[in-house]
Amino acid sequence: MIMLRNKGLLQVGGLSKDAGKTSLVLKIIAHFSKYHKIKALKISKHQASGTVHTIKQTDGYEISQEKSRKGITDTSKMLKFGACEAYYICATDAYLKSAYDGLLSHIGQSLIVCESNSIAQFFVPDVLLICQNSNESVKPSALPLLQKAHKTIKTESINMLNIESLLEIKCNTWYLKKNMPANPK
Repeated sequence: MIMLRNKGLLQVGGLSKDAGKTSLVLKIIAHFSKYHKIKALKISKHQASGTVHTIKQTDGYEISQEKSRKGITDTSKMLKFGACEAYYICATDAYLKSAYDGLLSHIGQSLIVCESNSIAQFFVPDVLLICQNSNESVKPSALPLLQKAHKTIKTESINMLNIESLLEIKCNTWYLKKNMPANPK
């Protein structure tokens, strides 16, 4: 399968449940939304909840846009932390590429912070960060992410992490500061 480069995409995945993906995503959004228009995306196999507006729905996937900054969903928190727009894709792996293509046709070229393990099957992000909880066993489905990851971040260190020393944006592209440009291994 040909992997398509997606300029402007920063992906945050996790090796287990409760790895800190959402916490890291919110920290990144809070920092970079001061200087850039950041769009947020969460991808899951579970239906969206909260105050969402369905943009596109097919038999295989649904794309929704979060409308509330006051909710308790991850996409609502993404708006609260500074994302100019937040989206949710509910899709199985079989329909994920079509769903993501549908979202891109809706939002255009953008700086996107995406919480997902599965999007890396189809697209090469500018940067792929992986959260790892030392107290949890690694999900077998997450192992391929380790080979593609630009950096692994321990869950325990997310709160102390200095985002400004980790990442930067140049010409609508995400970069790791210590490894520019960030190309997959």
